[in-house]
Amino acid sequence: MPDPEELLSRAELARRCGVSSTTLRNWTRIADRPLAATIISPDMAMYTWAALLRFCDDHPGMPAVRIVRRYTSARRAWATTQTRQRYEPPSET
Repeated sequence: MPDPEELLSRAELARRCGVSSTTLRNWTRIADRPLAATIISPDMAMYTWAALLRFCDDHPGMPAVRIVRRYTSARRAWATTQTRQRYEPPSET
């Protein structure tokens, strides 16, 4: 899981959460509790993982939000499995 406050480009956040960058851009444009973005220049915005999670909490019924939730849950489960395999002490035989 990334640092919740790390600034990510729209493309990077989209890659990490399993939706398209267009979906993220659209989420920044909705009227009701949009996805928060930090505007870097007129043609570039940066996002945080924390802002994405807040957006998902605010809009649980949106189809793409459900995709983000499933995708991030699967990634978290995979990372946990990898960490356990990597750092489990050897069994005593």
